[in-house]
Amino acid sequence: MPKNLLKVIDPIIQRNELFAHPENLLLCMIIDKRYHIRELGFRIIIKAANLDCNRKSTRSFQPPNTNFLATDYIEIFHWNIITPSPPPLMRRFSRDLEEEPRDLF
Repeated sequence: MPKNLLKVIDPIIQRNELFAHPENLLLCMIIDKRYHIRELGFRIIIKAANLDCNRKSTRSFQPPNTNFLATDYIEIFHWNIITPSPPPLMRRFSRDLEEEPRDLF
């Protein structure tokens, strides 16, 4: 696609990437067929849950920068740069994940 069109389209895609929200991608990661992706997903969720416990205020959603050159869905975000929140679906289980995560991988 021509670069002049990408300059217009990419910001719109980034602003409207509801299904590619980091919390949704974490859920996809923990059910991936690849072991190392599942493990990475659980590690990020555990880290996010620990950070979330220390949060004193309500978080505000800021759309993270999207990597449009990604070749795999786990590369859409730079996980070491963003501060993810645990997926609401997993908040109840995050303490259990710290105790026996090996059983889940």
